[in-house]
Amino acid sequence: MSEYVNGLVLPPSVGEVERLLKATFDRVVAVDLATETAPWVYREEFAHGSGMSSGNVHLETWRAELLPTLVDRARSQLSG
Repeated sequence: MSEYVNGLVLPPSVGEVERLLKATFDRVVAVDLATETAPWVYREEFAHGSGMSSGNVHLETWRAELLPTLVDRARSQLSG
């Protein structure tokens, strides 16, 4: 995702940051986190090893931890 957002100007609100991150995730992984009910998806383009998780994207982790962390980081940038 960093390749897609690197160099972009931080949107002026937390809501816009969240929308940008979700849209970028959708573009990169081809999954809408708001509507996909599967806990994870497999993407061949992300399979770079022989481990069990290679190529898998755990959507629940993105919803519960990773996207909220990125939004919080943006929030601290906006308020600082």
